[in-house]
Amino acid sequence: MKKLSYIFLFLSLNLVTFYFSYYNSTNISPENLLASVFFTDSSSTDYLKNNYNKSEKKIKILVVPGHDEVSSGTQYKGAREANLTSILGNELISLLQKDNRFEIILSRDGNLANPQIKKYLENNKDKIENFTKDKKALMNDLILSGSIATTSGVSHVSVGAETANRLYGTNMWANENEVELILHIHLNDYPKRKLNMEGKYSGFSIYVPEPQYSNSKSSTELANYVFKELKRFYPISNMPKENSGVISDQELIAIGAYNTLNPASMLIEYGYIYESQFTNEKIRNTLFKDMAYQTYLGITRFFNKQEYGKNYWKTTLLPYYWDTNLSASKENISTLSLQSALTLEGVYPPKKYTKNECPITGSYKQCTVLAIKEFQKKYGIDQSGRMGPRTLKKLNDLYSKIPGD
Repeated sequence: MKKLSYIFLFLSLNLVTFYFSYYNSTNISPENLLASVFFTDSSSTDYLKNNYNKSEKKIKILVVPGHDEVSSGTQYKGAREANLTSILGNELISLLQKDNRFEIILSRDGNLANPQIKKYLENNKDKIENFTKDKKALMNDLILSGSIATTSGVSHVSVGAETANRLYGTNMWANENEVELILHIHLNDYPKRKLNMEGKYSGFSIYVPEPQYSNSKSSTELANYVFKELKRFYPISNMPKENSGVISDQELIAIGAYNTLNPASMLIEYGYIYESQFTNEKIRNTLFKDMAYQTYLGITRFFNKQEYGKNYWKTTLLPYYWDTNLSASKENISTLSLQSALTLEGVYPPKKYTKNECPITGSYKQCTVLAIKEFQKKYGIDQSGRMGPRTLKKLNDLYSKIPGD
């Protein structure tokens, strides 16, 4: 990444010099020239993959659990986003650290900020402010000249000035410290929802820098790999403009608003904080472990490393041995694993339902009953919708142990 930065700087200086030397004899406008320099690719997919496979230098990955003790993010019935993203972030880091080609940096562990980043933010306030002002001014000039197009995307919950400054400062720190990949971890919400009321949307989404930004290409390709893994078990957001799953965004500071970020970056909203599967601590933490695993699979696939052989079903929810009849009781891990097995069987969600209507929650309700009936029909079992002896045996034959073990 340092090499790319030097190349970027060299090209920038030479292009600007070239323009001002020959300005009167060309048809190139200063705005278009600056736009071409300003948005030169700062992150390359080929570079990242080659660095992973050939270089002795490790790839630096910054994991940023969304929000902190100052700005805790959204909340629902006492659950604070900052606490939940810290749990999910630690699950992801425990997986990424197993790969000796990665150097993992955590922006905060619980309420403890990374001391190196914290010190940088405290000691460089003026520098960060000037960096942000310069980037905003240049981009605004390019927008006014028509060289850069503005885009309108999803409406986000606004952040305060202090939080914005920390995010811009983190971008600046990442640029200067040769970070090559940034993963922001969040739980979603939308403006004007009452904090103790369930909302109307569900599902995960991944935000990436919009195509005009210099770190867009590699960010988008990486996000598509992660998206492919997550969508096998989890619903895609059904919020308008978010339902494409991978959304390019011009305004999110975390992924490089005003082109303030060089490394590849993505912000993952793993679901809406009020969704039922996030309200039960045991279910939530079990799902966080699997969501982190799906994210890890996507990242390793991006780097051409196949991890599937280490987990036959590509989920931490299986294998599982069911030793009891399940019913419409409280949420439990047995039903959670059952729903994941039924998903792999292609019967969950049941016919005429979507994953948003029937998410994996650990609750044995109508969606699960209907899916069990489809499973029973598939294998010639009486379609009761209950986990009788024959249904239990078939599920255990298929999903209680890895074939061949």
